[in-house]
Amino acid sequence: MAGRTDDSCYLLHKGDKNPYDNYLYIKADAPYSGWFSIMNLVISGLLYAYKFNLKPYIEMAHSNFYSDPDSQCANLFEQYYKQPSDITAEDFDILGNVAYISNDRLSYAAEHRTYDQDSLCVNKLAKAVNKYVVLNDVTDSYVKNGIDSVINGKRILGVHVRGTDFKAGFNGHGQYITTEEYIDKTKELYKSGKYDGIFLATDEDNTIKMFEKEFGGIVSYYDVFRASADSEIGLHYTREERPHHKYMLGLEVIRDMYTLASCEGLIGTVSGIPYHAIIQKRAEKKKYSDIVILNNGINHNDKDSIKTIKDIAIKTGI
Repeated sequence: MAGRTDDSCYLLHKGDKNPYDNYLYIKADAPYSGWFSIMNLVISGLLYAYKFNLKPYIEMAHSNFYSDPDSQCANLFEQYYKQPSDITAEDFDILGNVAYISNDRLSYAAEHRTYDQDSLCVNKLAKAVNKYVVLNDVTDSYVKNGIDSVINGKRILGVHVRGTDFKAGFNGHGQYITTEEYIDKTKELYKSGKYDGIFLATDEDNTIKMFEKEFGGIVSYYDVFRASADSEIGLHYTREERPHHKYMLGLEVIRDMYTLASCEGLIGTVSGIPYHAIIQKRAEKKKYSDIVILNNGINHNDKDSIKTIKDIAIKTGI
């Protein structure tokens, strides 16, 4: 084979341990990204592992937004998930057959993103997620308790409303969808009679108030940290004087995604949380009755989100 292609896998022979198995070291390094932007990198690597039947190990480098300074986990991934294989990072110095993949090659999930639950992209990623992505015991309990309190045997319409930094219009982000647009679409689907309630996942307090005013007691949501209505700062680059704030930001957004994946229908926009909820739903071999992705197009400009976030992080000491 002449040179590397997307369908090639090069193994290195580092030692004599487990010589009949093949391993993949996935390193996702995105210190200024939101949680599911980082997970985009991870599941792209896991797709590679699935395709070539490699046993993966996942390293998430330090995140300015999610790394808990009090955590005993040097590897951010292990704050929330179990490693998919029974190996350690140190084993890669002595394993018989190993491959490495990092940010420059972890692009499949972002480049092929589609919100069609039957698409080839979603189905490929769902198989990898089903095989490799397992919450650790603490995260799993937190997520299941939340889902039980929301779903409780009912048919729930899940709605994810993205505000905050989407209003800033960063390059590559979806254009902002107003809360009124979400409410209109929610009313339309709820009138079908297929749903017993609404679960709302959102990063802004005012969205909660608007949905409760429109729908009353059929709306459920988690009591979590949210931004004010006029904020253009994403939750993941905030400081808050609450215990383990950075860890809780990750835990809360993971629970939101899994809860949306447990709903019967989904309304969202071109954002990471509904995208991963669709993949998770398919990983569980299920489908939504309805999927509505509100899409006003993608911003194309010179507003760099990572540069802006870095500047804010430096100024605020995040």
